[in-house]
Parts: sequence; structure tokens; C-alpha cells
Amino acid sequence: MPARIFDCVLYLIEHRARAVGRDELIAAVWNQPEVGDNVLAQLLARTRKLLNDDGGEQRVIRTVPGFGYHWVATTQVNEAAAPTPQPAATIPQPPSTEPQPPSTETPSLSAAPAPPSLAPEPTPPSRSHRRRRLVGAALVAVLVLFSGVVLRNRLGRDSPDAIGDAVAPTAATSMSDSDPPPLPLPQRPALVLPAIVDPTEGQGWLRLGIMAIVAERLDGAGRSTVPSDNSVALMKGRDPASLNAAALTDLAASAGANWIVQPRVEPLGQRWRVSLEIVHGQAPIRLSVSAESDEVLAAARDAADRLLAGVGGAAAPVTGVDAGLVVVLKKAQAANLDGKPEAARLILDAAQEQYRDSTDLAYELGRMEYRTGRFDAAQRRFEALAAAATKPEQAVLRARALNALAQICYQRRDFACVDGHSRAVIDLLQNRSDGMNELGRAWSELSNLASSTQRYDESMREGARARVLLAASGDWLGVTRSDALSGVMLRRAGRLSDSLALLSRAAERLQAFHEESHEGVVRTHMVIAWTQLGEPQTALTQEPRLRELIARIDYPALREAMQLILADLLLENGRTADAKVLVERAYPLIIDSNDRINQYFAHALAARLALALSEPARAEEEAAQAVETLFDPDEDPRHVAHTYLILLRLQAAHDVPAAQRTAGALRTYIEAAPAKPVNAYAHLAEAVLAVARADAAAARTAFEHAQAAPELVPQDRLRVAGAYVPWLIAQGDLDRAAEIVGALGDAPYRNFDAAVLEVRLYLATRQRAAWQSALDRADALANERRVDPALRVWPAAR
Repeated sequence: MPARIFDCVLYLIEHRARAVGRDELIAAVWNQPEVGDNVLAQLLARTRKLLNDDGGEQRVIRTVPGFGYHWVATTQVNEAAAPTPQPAATIPQPPSTEPQPPSTETPSLSAAPAPPSLAPEPTPPSRSHRRRRLVGAALVAVLVLFSGVVLRNRLGRDSPDAIGDAVAPTAATSMSDSDPPPLPLPQRPALVLPAIVDPTEGQGWLRLGIMAIVAERLDGAGRSTVPSDNSVALMKGRDPASLNAAALTDLAASAGANWIVQPRVEPLGQRWRVSLEIVHGQAPIRLSVSAESDEVLAAARDAADRLLAGVGGAAAPVTGVDAGLVVVLKKAQAANLDGKPEAARLILDAAQEQYRDSTDLAYELGRMEYRTGRFDAAQRRFEALAAAATKPEQAVLRARALNALAQICYQRRDFACVDGHSRAVIDLLQNRSDGMNELGRAWSELSNLASSTQRYDESMREGARARVLLAASGDWLGVTRSDALSGVMLRRAGRLSDSLALLSRAAERLQAFHEESHEGVVRTHMVIAWTQLGEPQTALTQEPRLRELIARIDYPALREAMQLILADLLLENGRTADAKVLVERAYPLIIDSNDRINQYFAHALAARLALALSEPARAEEEAAQAVETLFDPDEDPRHVAHTYLILLRLQAAHDVPAAQRTAGALRTYIEAAPAKPVNAYAHLAEAVLAVARADAAAARTAFEHAQAAPELVPQDRLRVAGAYVPWLIAQGDLDRAAEIVGALGDAPYRNFDAAVLEVRLYLATRQRAAWQSALDRADALANERRVDPALRVWPAAR
């Protein structure tokens, strides 16, 4: 096979679980972004010819219109053909579609420009490396991939616990009166599950409290653990006592963990027994330890120390611990992990007088005040903590307080404050070996801030740094959220195919983590991205899952916002009645609330719905209220510009001066810092006004400027064409109209508005067969929309 065809086929096979975007495939095959779509299309044509894959039936490689390509042929992985693993110096790992934790040797992030290795997506392997991995591949009726086992350098190779030539025993190791003999484990994070607790009145908090203290004990001894919130999310709806081997393997893959620890708590009269068992590990290890004490948390600490000894570690001595304070903190932590932040706040608040000098209690109370919306109280508490934490050994505590203050500032849209606190954390921690998670959070906040102010390249660099740090600290839920943020940023930057690749992966992982709120946000952005690609029918694949999430999510503002996004999608697909049901359900709740961001979207969507229902007066009223409600610079610029344009068109029909004022407001919005990449809408506004005053020359100039705007996404092009083509036809310029419709490519086969433009063009150019085909396509895509009756009548012969 020619080299580029080989690389193309291999990349598609390796990612056969999903469609691959054009930009992603270009980067994988040519390793440079400048290659055009035409070159890629030619390569795919040659590839299909070599594979005897008919371009019509597409039995091997399927084109995903407007996005990329998907390997769909039946494919088998022949494990027997895998090369023999290298000895000792590496740990063989099975191929996995899940992200793998990086080496414990964390890259230095203090040097200014981020190196290429910090990109959120892994750089595609070189062609020569990929060819070596596929030596022995054969193409027959079905192409069978013989993929070598990926060999990864062992993690933590400078650690005395790293596996060299040692082979872990296969037999289970039972607990004895003395500490068990050391069993080395690879230095990937441990996942500690919620404890199995024998029912005891008033001790329900032990399920998550014991999990948290065991994880902290292991982590404090240098055995990195998956954060407890990750564990709770993954275990939602699962009973730890009934997990089988397959379920444990799935949990380990989702968490990026090498081994799983199952705690069990048993009351023994006035005493407690805490048992810990390694129930899953990539090395075939089964280790069980236990400890007893009058205090349950002391038993948990002792058991964790025995487990550490069993895997070749050593716990730090416990000094100066107030047992009563630890119980309070663990009860509150358990309540918070169980999704009850108000209950956690009350537990901490009741104890703050007794433990007024405890910085741990003060920090946790501030967190719960933040989570329950008490921003002023949380701000005062975190400011006091940051001011008091001045000693070098308090650097991580100070960083946690500063990160919390940055989050409060973001809620208030005080972006300068966010920047100041986040950079203070980076200055504090960048040269330290501890606080990696807090450093990752600070970079994540800066990435979010840069995205909100349209500094997309900067957002990508900072998000990449955050991802590396969060992964190194074992926080795969944090990594997934970072990927989701990058996907949203790419969508807003107009890189829709790249955005969908990240968002799709993040949605799947968030679903595995049972993070339904974050998953709902990510899937709504997927809907928006597909719609902006001019693919509303493809976006409908998200409808069933969105409806499930809307029914489950407890946060009213998010639930109602998701209903609006789903209603918008249904309108894009001509399902007006279904959209109306959702709008009528969410609209009054949002309008009566203080949520001004959702109020804007509610008014804007109500305007679009009124247009679909042929109610122009109400549409104009709702659009006017939408732009009056708009206040947040973090709104979606394309959505806002389109709302202005809807209002202007309705005003131009009866009040040109009002339409001129709206055009001025739109231009001010676009040019206000940060400048918005939606100039095409300002040119369309100028065209509408020129048409209203019958200035054909000015209208043509404005339409052409809109058509040539550099930042257009497919949805923008459809909107420009939807206004310009009918005007050109009315002017008799059928050649220019044909050029613009032709530039839409295959959009008329999957987009109703594009199909209607073809109907107009073929009717005007008297191409009867083409007109009838286009009309049939429009009818198939219409749902409840109506094709203009005038377009259904073929002109009488002259």
C-alpha cells in the first residue's frame, strides 16, 4: 500500500469506534493542517479503490457528511499476532481507547511556551512507527488488523516500588498477625471504593467517610489515589458488594487506575474492624488486611498502613490528630460526596466554635458555603484562610483558598479577579512537588477565562497544561472536564469537527462517571456544534439521551436551559409542536427567575418559535426582549448576532428607523471587546436595510461582504445564502445564485433550508427534473415546515 493510504487506513481502523473528523485525519496522515479537503478526498478515493469499496455503498469507509469518515467494515483484532513484549524495562499494557495516566515524572510547566507534548490530544505517531505496528496486516474480503501490544515505559522508574524483573505472586495473600510481605505494584493510581458497611444505626456516613480516609492515607504515603469524588461518581447506582471481574475491569479503565481497594467496616461490640482488600489489579495480586480499634477511623488508618506495608510502602506517623475533629470532617465529607452539600455545611457549622483554630474545618466550611450559593460568606472565609497561610508548609492550603476565590470571581464575572488569583496559585506551586491538583485547577481556570474572552489559542495552551497536571494527580474526572472545556472552546472558535471529537469522548466518559449535570452541558454543546455544521438531523441522535438527563438533573436552571437547547434543535428539524411543548414548560420558570443568561435564551427561542408559528408580532416582541436582557460577555456570539438579525428583519418590514437602530446595536455588540467573529451578520443587517430602501447596489455589496466573511461556519453560510439567493433570483442574476447554491455542496441532501434554495434556483432556471428532485428532498426534510406553495407550481409554458 502507498504510505499515505496505509496511514489513512490504519488511523481509521484504530479509531473505528467513532467517526474521524477531516481535520483530525489530515493531521494524522500529513502531520500538518495546511492540506486541503480536496487532497484528502482524492486520497480517500484512491483508498476506496484499493479496498474495492464502492463510493456509493460505502461498505468499508463511510463518509459522514460535513464531518469526516468512519471505518465500518467488520474488523477482527488478532491478539496472537502481537509482538513479544520487551523484557523487564517496560510493562506491557493492553491496547485501550481510554486515556492513560502519564508518568509520575511530571513535566516541568514553569517554562513559558507549552511544548507540543502538552496538547490536549496526543500527537499522532509517526508514519514509520505506525507501519511497524501493522507489519503482517493482510487485506482480504475483510481487512483484519494485527495490532501490536502497546509497550509503555514503566511509571515511576526511579521509585523503589517500580516493577523490574519482579513477578507478582498469583495466589491470594491472606492477612496474618504481622504485616504481610511486600508485593510491589505499578505506580498508577489506586481506586478506593465506597466501604461495605454492616447496617448500624446512625453510621451511614462510614460508607464514604472510610473510603475518603483510606484514600488520603494511601495518597499521603506517596501511593497516588483516584480522587474520592471520582470514585463516588463511578460507583453511582452500583453496589460494591456485587461487583464482578468485568465490572471491576470497567471501573479501573474508567478511572485510569491500576488497582482497586475495597474497604469493609464491621462493628464488634464496642470496637470496630476495618478490612481492606485489593480486589483488582493489572498484576494478578489479591491482598487482604484488617485492623481493629475502639475508634473506627483509627482502625481505618491502621488497616491502610498495613496495606501500604503489603505493597512495599510506609505510612507517615500520625501526630497531633484530634479524633473528634476527624469524625466531623469525615461526616461532612461523606455528606458532600453523597450530593448533600447543605447537610455537610450544617455539620461543619455546628462544630466551628469547638474547632475555631482548624484550617481544615474552615476550608471545608467555605467549600460548602460556595456549593450552597453563599458566595459572600465563602469569600470572607477563603480570604481569611489565604491571608493566614503564610508559612512555606501552608502553600498548598493557600493555593486551595486562592483557587476557591477564583471560582467565586468567575461566578460574578470578575475576570481580572479570576486571573489574579489563578496566577498567584501558579507562582506559589509551580516549583513544588506537592499541590499538583491545585496547580492543574489554576491552569484550568485560566483556560476557561481565555475561552470566555475569545483568546482561543491561549485557552488551548493553558487547558493542555491543566490536563497534564490533573492526569498526573489521578483526577480523571478533572481531565474529562478539561477536555470538555477544550471542546467547548473549539466550538466557539469555529473548529467544529475538532470540537465534536473532544466533546463526544468527554460525554462518554462523563456518562461512565455518572456526572449527569456535566454530561448534559457537554451534549448540548454537541447539539450546537452539529447544528452549526448544518447537520441538525445528525444532532437529533442526542435527543434520547438529553431527554433522559433532563428527567434526572436536579438543578432547575440547568434542566430548563437544556430544555431550551433541545427545543431549538427540534425547531431546526421542523418539529414545531414538540419544540412548543418544551418552550411552554421552561419559559415561565425562567422568566420568573433571576437567571438572566437563561432569560436571554428563553426570549430568543420564543422569538424563533413564534416565527415558525407565523406570529411575527410576538416574534418581534420576544426578540426585542432578548437583546434587552443580554448582559453577559460569555454569551454565544453567533446566537446573539442571529437574534439581532431576526429582530432587524421584522422591524424592517414596518419601521426602518427602528431596524437601523438595531443594526447599530448589533455592530456595537460585535466590535465591543472582546471582538466577536460574526461580522457576516453585520453585513447581512446592512443588506436587509439596503433592500428596504431599494438600494440594489448597496444590497449587493453588503451581501457579497457577508458571503466573503472569513469566519463563516456552515450554518452561517446557509443563513447568508438563504437571504442572498432569493434576492439574486429576484434581480435576475441566476448565474451568481447558482454559484452560491453550488458552493453549499451536499447540504441540500440533509438540510431543509438548503433544499428549498435548490427548489428556488431550479424553478427560476426552468430545470424541471432537478426542480422536482429538489422539491422531493425538501418535503422529506420538512417535518412540520411548509415549502412556499408558489415554489410547488411549475410555470405555464409561454
